[in-house]
Amino acid sequence: MPSIEKNKLDQFRKGEIKFTQLFQFHGNQIASLLLCGYNFFNHGRLQEAKSIFEGLRLLDPDIPYVNCVLGAIYQRLGKTDLALLRYTHAIDLFPQDIVALTNRAEIYLSEGKFLDAAIDLKKVIEFDPESKNPAANRARMLAAITSKSLQLINKPGEINAGK
Repeated sequence: MPSIEKNKLDQFRKGEIKFTQLFQFHGNQIASLLLCGYNFFNHGRLQEAKSIFEGLRLLDPDIPYVNCVLGAIYQRLGKTDLALLRYTHAIDLFPQDIVALTNRAEIYLSEGKFLDAAIDLKKVIEFDPESKNPAANRARMLAAITSKSLQLINKPGEINAGK
């Protein structure tokens, strides 16, 4: 275990510095962990990815990307309550986080929280007016499908006519 200066430990206890500053992690070390965790995530090794990203969150709980990826991991694991928590924290830290907003909206839609989903989807579309971001384009698709579904629900005769 690396030695820690007493004054740094006191600063950490008081919340004046973060864990990364306590142990003097460097940016390239954190970047390596991010890449490793992302690769695990992309290859479906969700438990390994979760371990890395939870560790990174302990090092610094206020990195939007870490919270967003954790949200995606928890969403894939079916732990939507934890996914919503992580997405919401990512959005609180970075309100223009298109991926976190889109994924949170998707969960809201699956839970029937259409107004909450609509608010997030509207923000995403506004943040990407040129339709360049793939997550924003997914948000557009979700919004269109939801809109059409709600229209059909309100006009049940049209559902049967389409058969």
